Amino acid sequence: MLASPLPKSKHSPRERRSLSNDTSNQRLGLKSTAQGNPSRPGSPRAPKSTASESEPRAALLFQQIPVLKVDNTVLNQSTAIARYLAREAGLVGRNSLEQAQADAIVDTINDFMNLFPWTEKNPAVKEKIMEDVFANKIPLLLDGLSKLLGNQMWFVGDSVTWADFHWAVCSITLTNLNVDILHNYPKLLALKERVEALPKIAAWIEQRPKTPL
Repeated sequence: MLASPLPKSKHSPRERRSLSNDTSNQRLGLKSTAQGNPSRPGSPRAPKSTASESEPRAALLFQQIPVLKVDNTVLNQSTAIARYLAREAGLVGRNSLEQAQADAIVDTINDFMNLFPWTEKNPAVKEKIMEDVFANKIPLLLDGLSKLLGNQMWFVGDSVTWADFHWAVCSITLTNLNVDILHNYPKLLALKERVEALPKIAAWIEQRPKTPL
């Protein structure tokens, strides 16, 4: 199947600058997607963004981070930002169906990651929820992703997409919370390692900020 043409950016790389914190960037893979697609020579690159100190939350429309500023337009919502950067970098899939497949994988991973009690203040309640999520929810996610991947190199089509990036980043969070969680999922672990071995991703990993998640 022939790849459908990817939309070209209407903005020059110099016009883009992002406002986000390093922790959010790492978790969402925004730095990684901004490097362009290492596996496709000549693929379009995402806008070059320079991270800066986040504006006071009160100055933000919804008082949330991260945000991405493109000219005079401010984008919020981390998944929308990641999808925009993936589109600019040629990492969304080669046609409409592949793009929908990648979107579905990212949204599915997010559904399960959002089950964790990230904002729970009560330690006892948090521990109980964590135990339930790891015992009853995450295995369903990992079983499904493993079957979806099968014997393919990448989740969608024959080249890397932002769905692979998103899995690689979220898998780090999972293993930081439970070091043995991927022990029975060698295919998913191998996919994470393939993403991290991409030259520009590997270079970023060497220099990225060290954070708990």
